[in-house]
Amino acid sequence: MLEKSIQDPEARAEWDRTQLATSVSVWLLRYRKEHGLTQTELARQLGWKQPVVARLESGEHEPSFATLHHLVQRLGATARIEIAPDHVQVRFVKRLPRGRAKLVQRDMGPAMPASESRELEREVRLA
Repeated sequence: MLEKSIQDPEARAEWDRTQLATSVSVWLLRYRKEHGLTQTELARQLGWKQPVVARLESGEHEPSFATLHHLVQRLGATARIEIAPDHVQVRFVKRLPRGRAKLVQRDMGPAMPASESRELEREVRLA
């Protein structure tokens, strides 16, 4: 179904437009879940207010490079962004002691449509 939906030019354009925001949303939701944090607790760790975390987790607002830098700096991660004519890929790598790195989210490939991202968000919140 996913492959079929991105064949439609309008759906593909929306997919491409929201890819970065969706990838950041999924990573942030996973990070929060893995660390047993509420949005308020994560916001406090980031030096932000809870609505900022909620906005990023919604996947509907594209984060700036300054926001991405702040996230990786405060959460001890590295973000690698590849921008090409046909895609945007974001990879988040958790830094470990002694210069080793652990990949915590692989290449997202084509991002999920907003409806699937919202479904994943609901699943993460329910889990």
